[in-house]
Amino acid sequence: AIVAAGWRVQRAVAQLIEFSRPDTNTITELLVNETIQTALDLVGGQFQAGTTQLEINLQPSLPNLRGNARQMVDLWVNLLMLARDATNDGQVHRISVRSEQAPAGDVQVEICDDGKPIPVDELATLFESNFLRSPGGRGNGIELNICQEIVRQHGGEICAHSSAERGTMIRVSFPWEG
Repeated sequence: AIVAAGWRVQRAVAQLIEFSRPDTNTITELLVNETIQTALDLVGGQFQAGTTQLEINLQPSLPNLRGNARQMVDLWVNLLMLARDATNDGQVHRISVRSEQAPAGDVQVEICDDGKPIPVDELATLFESNFLRSPGGRGNGIELNICQEIVRQHGGEICAHSSAERGTMIRVSFPWEG
């Protein structure tokens, strides 16, 4: 276990060094599952130490997308950390990450949690910049706006659904022009 943890730390440090380099805004072909896995490598340890169970279900063989891999990793890191914030109450919680190709061909990623729901009156303006609120105990009010901008720059869409009964689901869809 110690050796495995050491290798995880080494991978995380290498990725942090890579992230510290200036972004070149390079648009390349990328695999969305690889960007999700990189994000999980960066923040996964924060889930292992807590009471939140992380469930990963990534559909293999998703089509390549065109985009900036660093921005995509930032997107997933932000969404994962916001879900963690909502489940950070000392209770046992679950966060799931799922990727799939929708029937229309779009690549979809859903990040769901069973933590504190986002109030219904905040859902309509959830992705707008607002430093005065923290939607459903998630972040400081700017992260979701940043996520929306990353998704927009990649031609995708982001939406949120939240209720006390079902939890919160953030769905990101990217068009595939295969």
